[in-house]
Amino acid sequence: MNLILDWNAVALDAIRALGRLPGYSPDRARGGPPQVARSIGVIYTAVYDAWAAFDDIAKPAYSTVPRRPAAQRTEANRRKARAQAAYRALIDQFPPAIFQPDVRAVLEARMAALLAAEGIAVGDMNTNLANPVGAANVATDAVLAFRHADLANQAGIYAEPPAATRRRTSRCSRCGRPRWTPSTTPRSGNRCPT
Repeated sequence: MNLILDWNAVALDAIRALGRLPGYSPDRARGGPPQVARSIGVIYTAVYDAWAAFDDIAKPAYSTVPRRPAAQRTEANRRKARAQAAYRALIDQFPPAIFQPDVRAVLEARMAALLAAEGIAVGDMNTNLANPVGAANVATDAVLAFRHADLANQAGIYAEPPAATRRRTSRCSRCGRPRWTPSTTPRSGNRCPT
């Protein structure tokens, strides 16, 4: 089966499992539509950036891993890089430790099997750029570092930051409200369209 579809199935199972977390678990907030969309984007941006180092013309989004020499741009190395990046980003977005033991065991076993199929050891964190796993780790680190600082508050389980720490980037030129503030006016003809 397609490597990306296999990792996508694991990610979707992790997302479904979020809904089965106890109601008191703050990690249930990871399962909201905006959070899930962001998480999927983070995972596949990491996969793309890892793959881009082994492609002839692709340009990475966040990674600074230099294009690998032509001899290293094999399909086997591309597969290893994509698998490692998918694994690293998936465990960052949906840490196995948040799930119940039975769900956690299944997810970890599936991820380990996908890595083993590519000849990758679980937990390989090398950063040797001559190795596809190392290049994937460096590329994934760049994507995750960017996304951890993107003000989505992933570390705080996407909770609203205190008002004192919110950034207001601009104000509406028509009504003067900060652009991130939701409109409290009724939907009428005098509602500001921005």
